[in-house]
Amino acid sequence: MKNPLGCFKLCSTAGTPAYKNVLFVGYIVLVVLLIVFGRLSFSYDSVLVILLGLILFIKRSKQFVVDWSPFLIIVLAYGMMRGLADNLASRVHITDIISWERWLFGSIPTLEFQAWLHPSDILHWYDYMFGAFYTSFYIFPLIVAFVLWLKRRDYFKFFMYGILFLTMMGYLTYIIFPAMPPWLASQEGHLPEVTKILDEATNKAVGIDIPVVYDFLGANLIAAMPSIHAAWPWYTLLCLVFFYKKKGLWFVIMPLVIWFGVVYLGEHYIIDVIAGIIYASVAYFVVYKLRHRIIKKLTIL
Repeated sequence: MKNPLGCFKLCSTAGTPAYKNVLFVGYIVLVVLLIVFGRLSFSYDSVLVILLGLILFIKRSKQFVVDWSPFLIIVLAYGMMRGLADNLASRVHITDIISWERWLFGSIPTLEFQAWLHPSDILHWYDYMFGAFYTSFYIFPLIVAFVLWLKRRDYFKFFMYGILFLTMMGYLTYIIFPAMPPWLASQEGHLPEVTKILDEATNKAVGIDIPVVYDFLGANLIAAMPSIHAAWPWYTLLCLVFFYKKKGLWFVIMPLVIWFGVVYLGEHYIIDVIAGIIYASVAYFVVYKLRHRIIKKLTIL
């Protein structure tokens, strides 16, 4: 009987030539060695290269290219184009967001969290943990997308359409409403000192100077509202709960840790996080309402 989940077949299945099994194991070992000893970063391009390598051992490589190409093109274009938003912006929102944050919470939570957890220049284990979650926030959605693609193509399309819609909404907002993050507002004199914990932890852990990377990539430093770091994990969790009911709730730790981390690290205000949650919820609602059309479209592909 045909597998109803459409499970993938790796080269370890029966009847596969032994050399392919060796190549597959060798590839996995190589990736692990590069991560552990070669300090392979979990950037978009690194993760995509790993995924592209894996499909060589899967009997659906052509379908992978067809299904993933729109997502890969748009996300890569988003990564390159988001740096243009600060050039198009006529006014950067700084003091108004600070006022909103103080009005909602009575103070600036980033300052309170850092005074509590980072009172000195000494880095703690949780600084590295929050930094790792921050820099690899997209890995969770990408892994979920890859597993869904392998097992449930209808779920994959549902999931990906929402990610694309969410990402484009975020990019348009960066152009219309450019907003400065807490650490940059502090450097500009609008807030008391906010420690750029992410830079310190990343530099010490893997020897990467984040400001130099930002300059090289032309990254947009005023793209704080909404927080995509908060939005992607929340959207992923909503989809997992829809797909797998209570089992999906096991992954609630991902958005919770990232939400707290982006505020504690000084990368976002809580308002940015709330906006990200709202954007993700809207994207989920849109694809949920269109789910029947998405599935119907799949039947003719």
